[in-house]
Amino acid sequence: MVLMDASGNKIHATVRRTLIYKFEKDLQEGKVYSMSGFGVAANLGSYRTTKHEYKLNFQFNTKVKLCGKNSVPDDIYPISNSIVVFNSEYDTDYLVDVMGMLTGVGMQREYERNGAKTKMVAMKLNYDGFKFKVTLFGQYADELNAFVAAGETNKVIVVVLLAKVKIWQGNIFFFCNPKFIFYCS
Repeated sequence: MVLMDASGNKIHATVRRTLIYKFEKDLQEGKVYSMSGFGVAANLGSYRTTKHEYKLNFQFNTKVKLCGKNSVPDDIYPISNSIVVFNSEYDTDYLVDVMGMLTGVGMQREYERNGAKTKMVAMKLNYDGFKFKVTLFGQYADELNAFVAAGETNKVIVVVLLAKVKIWQGNIFFFCNPKFIFYCS
């Protein structure tokens, strides 16, 4: 998850699988919390959600308290600068937020990895002259197909949060299990 302070600074935070039960009912997106008792570690790896040097690890003794009725504004998701993201020198260890006009949807296929099968579908987007593909997996592939089947596909803007950038054969692809939002203009 990504946490943000009052100044807009973001930091990655993780909850071990064995502790999810302890925090899943206490945390809601868009709410303001007071938190203490974290572990702190270097923010390393190839799926980093923020450029912060450190990340927070929830511990069994981490305390989470809702701060009144304060909420986070809906417009806090800055879309990544397309010129930076589409530059071949972009550091692909960091996840990005992208958006674009929906220009096409590929055929749904099954993807098998380690014996498990999942659905996948690629959509083509165009943002500011940059054409790229975003691949969706599992339920997100189903949601995209249902949206397209409903027929509302004229001038659709797609916003994808926390996508993994891959560069293959000189082309840029985004892979994700995103939280995505469709806007019709």
